[in-house]
Amino acid sequence: RSLNDPSNAVCASVVRWADQGGKWDPNAPSWFKDMQSISKVDYKTASLGDWQKLYFCAPPGGKQCGTPPCTCSNPPCDVCF
Repeated sequence: RSLNDPSNAVCASVVRWADQGGKWDPNAPSWFKDMQSISKVDYKTASLGDWQKLYFCAPPGGKQCGTPPCTCSNPPCDVCF
C-alpha cells in the first residue's frame, strides 16, 4: 500500500526523512545497516519504496510500517528476507 495509507501513519514521516536526507546523517551506516539484506540495495541509492520496505521488515528505531510498499527496487516488495 501507499506510504500515505493510514496503516503506515506511524512510519511515514521517518521513511520520508530517511529518503530525503536522513541517509546522509553520520549515524546512517549503523541505523540503516539492514537495507542491503532486506532491499538488496545500498541505503544511499534506495528508493522511497525501499525505505518503506525496510521500515516494514526491520524498522530502525521501531517506527514500523503497517504495510509493505507497492513498488521497490527488487520485488517482491512484501517479502522481508
